[in-house]
Amino acid sequence: MLKDKYGYNNPIFTEDLSLCEHDELLSLITSGEVKPFEEGIYFFFRKRSCGDSRINPYPIIERRFLTGANGFFSGATLRNRSGVSTQMPNLIELTSNNELEEVSYVNVGHCLVKAHRAPIQISQDNVNALQFLDLLNSVSGWDLDDYERTNLYMFKEKLGISVEALQPYLNLYPNAYFTMKEVNLV
Repeated sequence: MLKDKYGYNNPIFTEDLSLCEHDELLSLITSGEVKPFEEGIYFFFRKRSCGDSRINPYPIIERRFLTGANGFFSGATLRNRSGVSTQMPNLIELTSNNELEEVSYVNVGHCLVKAHRAPIQISQDNVNALQFLDLLNSVSGWDLDDYERTNLYMFKEKLGISVEALQPYLNLYPNAYFTMKEVNLV
């Protein structure tokens, strides 16, 4: 039943399980069909010639920090996900309402997460504007080639934001305005 519901390499959060599903999970753990990712999170794995399959940490990170417009990926992670950089970050950066400290480091499975406290309360109304400004704040328009600039424009369109929607939050991201001028967004 759990295998049908979750499939392979997808997180199973014990807090989401019914009592009956908890019992099934315990028997699957005992039989070795399910592996722990970290406390309270398990997954069905596949045996491969080079070792057991691993779980993608992004859904776990998204659920823990970003669910319901509580945050967004930021820094090098955002640059990579938006196509503004092809560099793979060695740690996952995010900005979240759930973070109490200015910056903290958390291990999620085998990944290091750098969590920033949001400069203001993130909501459904401002999450896209804050995310785009965070991206602009972390790059220099002069350093972007044509491909990266195109990806920047496409990411802005994907988020569905206008330059006017960014205005109320520009004071939170001081370098973003200069980048906007450099890439002809204003």
